[in-house]
Amino acid sequence: MKPSIGLKIASGLYAFISVAHTLGEFFSPSRGSEEDALIDALKTYRFDMMGLTRSHWDFYRGFSLTISLTMALIAIICWQLSRMIHESPKVVQSLLTTVFMISLALSIVFWAYIFAAPGLTASLATVFLGVALLKLKRS
Repeated sequence: MKPSIGLKIASGLYAFISVAHTLGEFFSPSRGSEEDALIDALKTYRFDMMGLTRSHWDFYRGFSLTISLTMALIAIICWQLSRMIHESPKVVQSLLTTVFMISLALSIVFWAYIFAAPGLTASLATVFLGVALLKLKRS
């Protein structure tokens, strides 16, 4: 497998995580009255933070969207690196090493704190990034 193919596959996997996470954020069904009460409490308890009034729900929603945007950024970077391999292989190798390390860390976090679907998807992306990195180092 060419390194560019591995990068494109990883890009697609991270794009999938980004879209799925965003859709899950806005279209997840309620799991019952206990969850509804918790979310209502998160939304109604407001406090001042650095001159602005926010709720815990605002932070939850903001961090959730930050995850979606970060996954989109990783997808875009992987795609761009796949197109730069022939012009700047050393630069791509350096950046790919960083992306691989972040992907590995994200995989661990997803498995430890989120759930299996993003953990598995990020782990697959990490494998493809690792294979691409090894192939690039050998060429």
